[in-house]
Amino acid sequence: MYTEQPKEFNNYYTKNGKKLSKEEFISYYNVRYFTNCTDKVSYTTDTGKNYSVRKTSRFVETIIEKILKKAPEDFTCSDVALILAWKIGKISHTQSDHNIILHKDWKKSLGEYSEFEGFTSWNVGPVKRFGDNRPITIDIKGITNYLHKNGQRLNDLIGNGNIETALEELVQQPWQGIGTVYLITLLYFATNHQHPGKCPIYDRFAMRALLAIKENKKIGETVNCKKLPDKNSSKFCKTISEEMKQYTNLIYDIFGEEYHTTRDIDRALWVYGHLFKASADAKKYLDSDCNNILSRQHFL
Repeated sequence: MYTEQPKEFNNYYTKNGKKLSKEEFISYYNVRYFTNCTDKVSYTTDTGKNYSVRKTSRFVETIIEKILKKAPEDFTCSDVALILAWKIGKISHTQSDHNIILHKDWKKSLGEYSEFEGFTSWNVGPVKRFGDNRPITIDIKGITNYLHKNGQRLNDLIGNGNIETALEELVQQPWQGIGTVYLITLLYFATNHQHPGKCPIYDRFAMRALLAIKENKKIGETVNCKKLPDKNSSKFCKTISEEMKQYTNLIYDIFGEEYHTTRDIDRALWVYGHLFKASADAKKYLDSDCNNILSRQHFL
């Protein structure tokens, strides 16, 4: 458990550059994460294109919160499929006010979703990653079975601070289409119920936001984020473990113990991070699943 008091930072701004207190910052950007907020947060990409930050359905987020409270041995195949769809950006959030509506390619494979019964035909055919037209068969059942059998071990490792060892075990699994960010996402969901805040869901936009706050960056300035290595690189687990520790330390330095009591901070950081430009190094993301995530789905 992190015991130090958070450090004093006053580097929080609205999308128009007006200063905010920490509490105002969390509230301001958390609200703008959701589809029922009419105010748009617009940003300019590194290539000069203008976009608005994609928003998330409160209905979907409520279901995600329920999964986060589960032990991994209680995950269903539909839970795992939904975790990945949420992270990859395969949910049509503007249409998901009262039910989860997947993008056509994933809906074809997974079927309709019921909050009580899950997906009607999960893992039937190949699904596509966000921004990638190559069909990739993601073994939902295999991932679910692995988490059933090994979830407590992963929790024990995270509880003892052994993120590197936990990642080493996940990397060895023969899962197609599951790269760096998705491995961290699965680890986050598998351990959050027992160790909230110890293994946060790493996100490049949230990391950009944390560094911007620490370095007092103004809206639109460049933030020097490191690139994440491909999961097949020789020093993958060590590098990711070190990056995760830096990420966690930044979170607790800025927000303290409040972080593990609410996901409002996580959501606010994700929105805020879009307002800063990436360094040249961070633009060269090696892992294609990282490079193509434009919706949250933190984390994801």
